[in-house]
Amino acid sequence: MLTRLTAQQEVLIPQIRDKWLKIGLSTAPSDWEKAKEGVRLAYQFVKLEHPLFVTVKSPMSSILAYILVKGQVRVQVRDQVRGQVWSQVWDQVGYQVWDQVRNFCYGQHDAELLSFFDFFKTIGIIKNELDGLFLHAQSSGWWLPYKNIAILTDRPNELYQDQQGRLHNPTSMAIKYRDGWGVYAYHGVRVPEKVILHSKHLTVQEIIEEKNVEIRRVMIELYGLSNFLQDARTIKIATDQWGELYRRDISNDEPLVMVKLVNTTPEKDGTHKNYFHRVPPSTQTPHQALAYIYQTDDYNPQIES
Repeated sequence: MLTRLTAQQEVLIPQIRDKWLKIGLSTAPSDWEKAKEGVRLAYQFVKLEHPLFVTVKSPMSSILAYILVKGQVRVQVRDQVRGQVWSQVWDQVGYQVWDQVRNFCYGQHDAELLSFFDFFKTIGIIKNELDGLFLHAQSSGWWLPYKNIAILTDRPNELYQDQQGRLHNPTSMAIKYRDGWGVYAYHGVRVPEKVILHSKHLTVQEIIEEKNVEIRRVMIELYGLSNFLQDARTIKIATDQWGELYRRDISNDEPLVMVKLVNTTPEKDGTHKNYFHRVPPSTQTPHQALAYIYQTDDYNPQIES
């Protein structure tokens, strides 16, 4: 039965957390010799002979390698030598290689799980049971374990995140491997290549026909909310002294409702610029929209300082 952590043990938590965050997000080239030694230790622990090794540059390449050698591979041992983890990077990459991804051990991307066990090893609760997985995870990426062969994958060489730690790159791949394979993601949403590389050429029709709600929202954001509002035949549903309210129903998603406001400060040429602000679908008037924007039940600019 575990007792309350001591002060010394509590100090270890952020240290181990930072250690495994660095491991999980590393884009350094793999240390193949250490990675192989880690796999040998894992096989030894489950009383299997050391495997032959194949090293590749990405998870996709490892699947191609598996296809080439599968005639020689009969017995999988993944359940004996791997843990379960669901992290942001695993979720994004795994989506594209689903047919084989369930066979993977995730190496550096097992950081979430391995950091947990690393803490308990550090304080003496467990011994050396996971040393092989620890060593491999600190040295390489995903890997496919079989009875006589292990296919080891290099780490990615590029990885981009937003301020919330989600995979994100508005101009190129969010995670890219050394053979050129990777995935595109926008604030944590995996998207097709064209959404990122050809965002300036997106059309309203393409956006409306996109069945995936999250991808469609990304497409609208990249297209521009105000541009989409004007180009998608949006209906004006209300007008009052505060502005105009527009609505566009979207299949399998909440309606797009936006209030059109006029900037009271004139431009250099004397004109007043219009701008749009998205508000909840339940909004019925521009006045309600402004009350939502300014977080007040009774919006009235005359009493603002």
